[in-house]
Amino acid sequence: MAEPARRRPPVPRHLTPPAPTVGKGRRLDAWLSVQRTRRNQGRLTPQQTAALDELGIRW
Repeated sequence: MAEPARRRPPVPRHLTPPAPTVGKGRRLDAWLSVQRTRRNQGRLTPQQTAALDELGIRW
């Protein structure tokens, strides 16, 4: 029997930037979403993960 899909807890509001937040021409919320996906896929280096951890990013 297959295991039920695990649901992730929602990201706290203080770590979810408002959609129109733009830096260097890119939306911050979209960039952060990409970083979370890359980390889940094992595509961030340990240094990148550590730098984002220092900023208080919750995965």
